[in-house]
Amino acid sequence: EYFFFNNSIPFEGKKIRQQVDSIKNTLNELIANADREIQLAMAQAEQEQIKLQQLEKEEQERKMVEITSQQNKPDEFEEIRKFKQLLDEGIISEEEFNVKKKELLGL
Repeated sequence: EYFFFNNSIPFEGKKIRQQVDSIKNTLNELIANADREIQLAMAQAEQEQIKLQQLEKEEQERKMVEITSQQNKPDEFEEIRKFKQLLDEGIISEEEFNVKKKELLGL
C-alpha cells in the first residue's frame, strides 16, 4: 500500500476504525491513480519524442537525397554544349540536336 498508518495508535470504536480505513483506502486509490496518470504521461511524452526523432531523421534523409541528386544531375547547359559540339563535328544532325536540347531544357 502507498499509505501506511501507524497501527500503534489506539482507536476507540469500530466506526472510527472504519472511517480511518475508508480514508486510507481513498488516499491509496488517489495515489495509485496519480501514479498511473504520471506513467501514461511519461509514455506519451516518450512516444512523441520518438516521433520527433523519426521526423528529424526523415528530414535529414530527404535533404541528403536532394543534395545527392543535385550533385549527380548534369548541368543541362553543359550537356547542350556537348551536343552542339557533336553537331558541329557532324556526328549528329540538326534535328537530333534540337530534340536533345528540348529534352534537356524540359520543353
